[in-house]
Amino acid sequence: MKNMFGKMVLACAAITLGLCGQANAGAITVNNHSFESPASTTVIAVPDSWTVDVARAYNPYVFNGNNNFYNGANSISDPANGGSGYPGIDGENVATVFQAAAGTGLSQTLSAVLTANTSYTLTVAVGHRDGTAGAITLGSKIALLAGTTVIASATEDSSPLGFHDQTATLADSSAFSSLYGQALSIRIETTLPWTVTFQATDWDNVRLDATAVPEPSSLALAGLGALGLFAWRSKRRKVVA
Repeated sequence: MKNMFGKMVLACAAITLGLCGQANAGAITVNNHSFESPASTTVIAVPDSWTVDVARAYNPYVFNGNNNFYNGANSISDPANGGSGYPGIDGENVATVFQAAAGTGLSQTLSAVLTANTSYTLTVAVGHRDGTAGAITLGSKIALLAGTTVIASATEDSSPLGFHDQTATLADSSAFSSLYGQALSIRIETTLPWTVTFQATDWDNVRLDATAVPEPSSLALAGLGALGLFAWRSKRRKVVA
């Protein structure tokens, strides 16, 4: 009987503690996430699947000459020629806003919707040109929306040269419970006015990850399971002693 009780306690503890480990991470599909379509060579183009203001996509390895936009992005480093690429650039193309007003950019409505008890992390590679045609950045703001409401955003008016990841996080969707079921969308835009020649911001490799957040009731149940397991082990030690 005691043996049976012990097994039941262990089973219940395993189940309840397991509830806290069910935070399954997953990537949400962002169409044309690195702006590779349409393929670009010496021209700029409107990227497929994105709604744009005056934003465009281009290939910094070949457009307008070697090292023009990024020092090291040239025909030798071009992945299409077997090169190693440029740090932070995914594939060949990047999106850009060039010599335009603040608030200019691009957006995409996703097939996913805002779900309960979920955290979201939006990550975008942001480029500040350091090539022969480089200049100060136009800044970058990335935002995740549910319907028309911004639920996570990050803004930077300055950035290091080259590419780096900018991240916006919503820790728990329960903060926007009234928006559950609303379509998610991504908005990427500039933050600074155009004041000098060649001023621009580039973006690449847009990623959105979702992770389940345990409900408070699950956490409480897990705590009870842990206490039960501790009590059973303590009692078992006393019996053995």
